[in-house]
Amino acid sequence: MDKKEIRDIVMSKKKALLPLEICRVSRPVIDYVFSMPEFVEAEAVYCYMEFNQEIITHPIITKSWEMGKRVAAPKVVGDDMEFYYIRSFEDVTPGYMGILEPVDTVPADEKKAFVIMPGLAYDLDFNRIGYGGGFYDRFLASHREYSFFKTAIVYDFQIFDHFDTEEFDIPVDAIVSSKRVYRRDISGGQ
Repeated sequence: MDKKEIRDIVMSKKKALLPLEICRVSRPVIDYVFSMPEFVEAEAVYCYMEFNQEIITHPIITKSWEMGKRVAAPKVVGDDMEFYYIRSFEDVTPGYMGILEPVDTVPADEKKAFVIMPGLAYDLDFNRIGYGGGFYDRFLASHREYSFFKTAIVYDFQIFDHFDTEEFDIPVDAIVSSKRVYRRDISGGQ
């Protein structure tokens, strides 16, 4: 299957999700994230604001604040995306495509962070298919020297055995579903 087919399949399944089902599936995913040593030890969490039936991130953001972590959310600026600090949910407002974005203009400047990424599909080689804008790939490519632990939080139907990638695609370090945490090892295997 090509990326378009995969995007169509996943988007169709996501659109069919009811709000209660999103909450039910999000809970074990969130619990797995809370148990990850990379999350527990992180001083900063860069996290997307959920949109279009994505796994819910508000509890992760709230827990991060409770644990004294700095939290940043993405904001589209022109053709790029940057992360900006947020200290409460009052610090966000609808922005690009109606997605909640920070209103503050203080860019996050962490050299090391636990990054929670959205996406449509992931494979067991930790490759990602995003929504097609390339925002996360460009952001990560421009911050290659940083130590970001890149984590995808997903529904099980978003995980595929394998799909083709392009040279600019950047893999994630972990995929968290309601059933388990998949981790990439240094050899790139599962």
